[in-house]
Amino acid sequence: MGIQQYKTDIGFRTLVESVNENLYIIPRYQRKYRWTKEQVSSLVESLIFGMPIPPIYTCRNEDNQLEILDGQQRIMSLFFYYIGYYLDNSKNSCINFSELVIDNRSFKDALMDQFALKELHIELEGEKGIR
Repeated sequence: MGIQQYKTDIGFRTLVESVNENLYIIPRYQRKYRWTKEQVSSLVESLIFGMPIPPIYTCRNEDNQLEILDGQQRIMSLFFYYIGYYLDNSKNSCINFSELVIDNRSFKDALMDQFALKELHIELEGEKGIR
């Protein structure tokens, strides 16, 4: 069995739409969402200031869906920010970030225009070819 991998750049808009359309699958072995408000803020600041962030690792399953191997916390954090709320795990309450403004623009607009994320796909090669 071999492993084949390839990298792609994925735009923020594509990421958000893919999450919204359930194109990414979060497998059962993934831990539950646990990021704090501070961790999410740091991720967003990294994107805004052009700092590198780790890639998202995915693998196609037998149903041709993209399973998230690594990056679930980052993906969901950005999605929650985009739709305007963040679940504060310490209080189980929603915090509204829709009023966040960057360079006189809404957070949504700023992210849509400029940021791309790295995505790494991993394919396993079996006896019958790539699965």
